[in-house]
Amino acid sequence: MRAAQQYIEHGNYYWNSGMFMFTSGCFVRELEQHQPQMMAALRKAAHFHRDLDFVRVDADAWQHVPSDSIDYALLEHSEQVLTCPLPLQWADLGSFAQVWQHTEQDHQGNAVIGEAVLQDSHNNLVVTDEQQVVATLGVHDLVVVQSGDTTLVAAKSQLHTMPALLSQVSEQYPQRRLRHRQVFRPWGSYEVLNEGPGFKVKHIMLHAKTRLSLQLHQHRAEHWVVVSGTVLVEIDGQQSQLSAGQSTFIAAGQKHRLSNASNTVARVIEVQSGAYLEEDDIVRFDDDYGR
Repeated sequence: MRAAQQYIEHGNYYWNSGMFMFTSGCFVRELEQHQPQMMAALRKAAHFHRDLDFVRVDADAWQHVPSDSIDYALLEHSEQVLTCPLPLQWADLGSFAQVWQHTEQDHQGNAVIGEAVLQDSHNNLVVTDEQQVVATLGVHDLVVVQSGDTTLVAAKSQLHTMPALLSQVSEQYPQRRLRHRQVFRPWGSYEVLNEGPGFKVKHIMLHAKTRLSLQLHQHRAEHWVVVSGTVLVEIDGQQSQLSAGQSTFIAAGQKHRLSNASNTVARVIEVQSGAYLEEDDIVRFDDDYGR
């Protein structure tokens, strides 16, 4: 901090805002020169495949790419650096404390994103999901974030220790890090609404004129209830059309497919039952997306 204060008092230093402009070719050449080990690992990871609207790298190879910031990896070594002044108002929203400072606050200093009821509470940041309401009573200087199946409650003064907390959560609950309640697929998405021993309930959103793969499950049965739209259901070669309020049952071992026959999003509630309900219990016979 003393060195930073001296730089500010001297007046002829620029603050690194973390914004960079470069061509991809220049970046690659600098990496090859100054970080050859990192560049070699990146080349191994550069086996791309498409996932929905994303282009993804080889996940296993990516885990072996050395982790470092652009500042340490390149800026401290490169001779191809030009620093320019940028006269604008700027803030790095890289922490919840920064989000609190730059979000509109009520007369008690509380900033709310989403829905919340705060009583006798001061200087808090509360962030909630669409269908969740957070209530606080007699608390101050907290960050409360409710997202899906995880809730964060933290003192603003301790936010600098967040990386250690995230590592601990990831270690104790690894599946929560890898699996989310809402999962996106090429045909739309599904969200797990509830689950327990022997059952799982999903909300399926199926884009217009799309369909799931022709598949079967060895260990689970499924009950589909159409909430909106018109869907086409195929079970062991027999097709039927269902609209809102209608339902059908698929027993374990039956080949089946769900298609959206309408020009709008179709919504279906899926109730699974069986001894094993994981996503790897699926055998695909035909798939529009090459899975």
